Amino acid sequence: MRRSEPGTADDRACPAERLQRLLRGPHLAEKQLNDAFIKDRERAELCDRVSQVYHDPYGVDCSSSGSR
Repeated sequence: MRRSEPGTADDRACPAERLQRLLRGPHLAEKQLNDAFIKDRERAELCDRVSQVYHDPYGVDCSSSGSR
C-alpha cells in the first residue's frame, strides 16, 4: 500500500476517515468474492435444474459432464 506524504490530506483526516479509507480495499475485495460465490451458486443451481429437465426424458445429466 502507498504511504501518504507528511502534511497531505490523509494526515489531516480524522482517525475515523483514515480507518474508513484503509478498510475500503478489503471491503471491495470481500464484495467481489461474495458476488463471485453467488454467481457460481446460481450457475450450479441452473445446471441442476437443466440436468433434471434433461434427465427426466433423456437420462442425461449435465453435472457429470465436467463443464463446471
